[in-house]
Amino acid sequence: MGLKRLGHMKNGIQKYENASFRRGYGYLVDIRGVPVKSGFEHKADAEAWRDEIKRKKRLGELANPKLADATVGERGEQWLENALLRAKESTRRKYRQLWERQVAPTWADVRVSRVLNSNVQTWVTALSKQYGGGTVRDALSILRRILETAVKDRAIPWNPCEGISLPKVEVQKERRYLTMPELLTLSEAADRRRNKYGTLVLTMGTTGMRFGEIRALRVKNIDFRECRIRVCENAVPDTGGVNVDTPKNGETRIVPFPKRLLLDRLKAKCSGKGEDDLVFERPGALNDGAALTSDDYMRDPDPNSGWLVYAARDAGLERLTSHDLRHTAVSLAISSGANIKVVQRIAGHKSAMMTLDRYADLFPVDLGDLAERLDDMAFGGTSSNDTVTTFGK
Repeated sequence: MGLKRLGHMKNGIQKYENASFRRGYGYLVDIRGVPVKSGFEHKADAEAWRDEIKRKKRLGELANPKLADATVGERGEQWLENALLRAKESTRRKYRQLWERQVAPTWADVRVSRVLNSNVQTWVTALSKQYGGGTVRDALSILRRILETAVKDRAIPWNPCEGISLPKVEVQKERRYLTMPELLTLSEAADRRRNKYGTLVLTMGTTGMRFGEIRALRVKNIDFRECRIRVCENAVPDTGGVNVDTPKNGETRIVPFPKRLLLDRLKAKCSGKGEDDLVFERPGALNDGAALTSDDYMRDPDPNSGWLVYAARDAGLERLTSHDLRHTAVSLAISSGANIKVVQRIAGHKSAMMTLDRYADLFPVDLGDLAERLDDMAFGGTSSNDTVTTFGK
């Protein structure tokens, strides 16, 4: 039953019948675009509320209650569709799994207007008891970004995911950097394995390619004359097979390989193969020129009992992973005096700053040496170390 209004509305304020008030009427506020608010016994209270609403409306802080009725699930599906439109398949799969496993079970049926900061904190705390810090942070990031769309649409006045206390992210294990002699010894040990992985070890350890990029490398992408590799695909294990997409940052890059060390080895790996064949196929794969299937792609070396574990043992090295070979390539490039842009290209990073941040420990700064060199430049002297300073030296 509607309110029985009395008289004329003036500046958004109007009387209406209300038997519960002493005088038998009260005041309501009726502003365009905002649901009618009644229940004011005194006109001054109605005017104060009206003025506050107008202020919020002017500043864009006012929520639209109709939009606030939407559930997190409804907004979540819309956000996933829009946010992942141009994302790689592996990224879409990651976000979809986070949504379905960590976010949706708790929030899908909750109206966005009912999501409270305290409830988000309780949810994050509960997740922290089941999952690692990285997973929890990613799950909260998804919920935050979903609710941010509600804030932008004025469905809610602020994002209840702000100010949430997060668990500490696990400390990353120390990176392994092999020296060139160690890399060569590892390659020799890998060649003693049944399927002879020595060339793969040297390729990863000198080009910086990710294992998925090595797995997807085709014969046609090796330039034997210039000793260059065109890195344009990345093959990642997926449910039921292998997903082949662009490299991690979405960009093709060219990386060099050492001629004396790898040219003959890579030629031997490609001998008798067609241009579209894999350079490092799964042992036993036919490589018969037919369209590639998931069975043709090499598997990740088992971290506990794979060939790399035993090759490292035979080489007298501590256990390492295939990603340690990528770190090794970056380390060797820096120690050889390569400039930061070259190192960035080898690593396949979006920017040189990312490379510097990721491998800061490989760029030592000797303040005393720097000051001595500046003195030498100013006064024409020579320091005890008279070589040109370059990254990694």
